[in-house]
Amino acid sequence: MIRKWTQAAACLLALVLLLAPAGLCIDAKPADAYDAYIPRVLTVSGVTAAGDRIHNAARMTVSEVLHNAGVCEHCRRFRDLKNEGAVLAVRNVSLSFGFLGSITVTFPVDPYYNGLTLTVAHCDMQTPEYAGAVVENGKVSMTVTKLSPFVVFGGVYDPETGVFTEAEQPEPEAPPRANPFTDVAETDWFYDDVLTAYERRFMTGTSRSTFSPDGSATRGMIATVLYRLAGSPPAFGSAPFSDVDMHQWYAQGVLWASQNGIVMGDGRGRFLPAQSVTRAELAAMLYRFAVWDGRDVSRSAHLSYFPDGYLTPSWARPALSWAVAEGIVSGHADGTLDPLGTASRAEIAAMLVRFA
Repeated sequence: MIRKWTQAAACLLALVLLLAPAGLCIDAKPADAYDAYIPRVLTVSGVTAAGDRIHNAARMTVSEVLHNAGVCEHCRRFRDLKNEGAVLAVRNVSLSFGFLGSITVTFPVDPYYNGLTLTVAHCDMQTPEYAGAVVENGKVSMTVTKLSPFVVFGGVYDPETGVFTEAEQPEPEAPPRANPFTDVAETDWFYDDVLTAYERRFMTGTSRSTFSPDGSATRGMIATVLYRLAGSPPAFGSAPFSDVDMHQWYAQGVLWASQNGIVMGDGRGRFLPAQSVTRAELAAMLYRFAVWDGRDVSRSAHLSYFPDGYLTPSWARPALSWAVAEGIVSGHADGTLDPLGTASRAEIAAMLVRFA
């Protein structure tokens, strides 16, 4: 009899264990199941999952696969967007044990996107969730209540319209130009031309801090500028002008320019290096330089459009007509061409920059 009761008790115990819920602990003091969920940060392949209540035994896996694209229409769309280059990364994130509440998943991206907003999508084969996230320190995050594949876009994706806008860093602002001249203001029409001529060493200042934009330039100076523009090639011999001292700073430029037909004298054997250059003379020198340089000088403009165009000397007409057509020389504010007028240093800077 005792043996039969013992067998019956064993069968009853087995039945209780069989029908008991999974995870039931037969203990005088059962542990609280929630004690297994603790704050944790898990990282795999650069992807981080952080939450306040992640199972203490959970392990994270990360793969680069979506759900079955043949079943999930959203996954098919994400796959197509990836093939079009709109998607930076696809990451399927999962935990071997669950979590409670929410979890924040962080993905690494190229630091190029720092400060830009990217769309992160979370797909669970139902309705995808989308969030715009700003990239910080080469990372972008999304907070979710369940895990499944994530898609990180390379910009902003509007699921309503299907429009993807690529994220691009704005062009960096150019640093302010160094302006050593107190008499050249940013509001002056010649500001950019003067600084460009100075930066490219076409012209220098009249002192360390002044450019003298309203001042004039000499013929010797223009010959030297064109000589530099040509790369300062070697020139030998003496200049064919009685008033050019070969020990002067401009002598080599005048020598080279005269040997190549770029500068002419006054017909009396003089070059007049210290004489201020006129607008017609400067146009003629640039025209001859262009011919020497093999440039096309076929364009021409009618000087008769200017009320004083008739004052242009015959020897300067082809050159000035070409310079006007090329936009190298323009008229004054009053509409005059002023061919015989002295070219100011500001005008010379503008003409050299347009020509070069």
